Amino acid sequence: DALLTRAVLASACELGAQGWCPAELLAAERVPQGYDLRILRDASEVALRCRFLINAAGPWSAVVRERVQPALPLQAVDCVLGSHLVIEPRLSERAFYLESPSDGRAVFALPWKGRTLLGTTEHVYRGDPDRVAPPLSDTDYLLGVLAHYFPTFEAQVIDRFAGLRVLPAGDGSAFRRPRECVLQRDPQHPRLLNLSGGKLTGYRAIAERVAATLRVPLGARKAIADTAELRLPRLDASLQSSPSASSSTDVQRA
Repeated sequence: DALLTRAVLASACELGAQGWCPAELLAAERVPQGYDLRILRDASEVALRCRFLINAAGPWSAVVRERVQPALPLQAVDCVLGSHLVIEPRLSERAFYLESPSDGRAVFALPWKGRTLLGTTEHVYRGDPDRVAPPLSDTDYLLGVLAHYFPTFEAQVIDRFAGLRVLPAGDGSAFRRPRECVLQRDPQHPRLLNLSGGKLTGYRAIAERVAATLRVPLGARKAIADTAELRLPRLDASLQSSPSASSSTDVQRA
């Protein structure tokens, strides 16, 4: 997840985009030409003006919305936590689709770097997105699903990691909620686009929808690349990280 996000960012920068990471939006004030922004970068505050602002902050999208003036209405979304386990030994060279005997959820057991990657879970998370971690109950749940189908397999948990995605708010099971990315605009903020939902692997299709939305207020531009055919750059080994270091929240974190 983290490597894919970094590769997409590197590709965008090769085509002329400018990426700051880490950086924090402190405030965004609507002006006739778009938004005046205050951004914290390298312990220094930077002032910028943009013609169009896209909130793709995922689990932090509510934080971004709170820093926009005039104030935006509350957004009815939930943060949903999903956990993965890295276990030894490798279960198989094949990938397995399993259904939980307790609630029917899909769980995958995948060969991964000589070990087995087991996941995922889904339940609403009310805590701080910066402190997301896999609860012990998720470990018990995933190992229980695995033991149901492979009762003689002796799994040893080597690592755990968790991530968040944003889904429409609701009272039912998170597993049953729609996964489509929703593009939202407010009449008071015609030059602000809020993204919620979606999956990391659908980033390019989501980006195409966003680009189509921007063509109206910003005008058509000459294409400089065809992302359907463009290969992502191979990242330097120094940028690679372990699953536990990534703790991803889907693509919106970048």
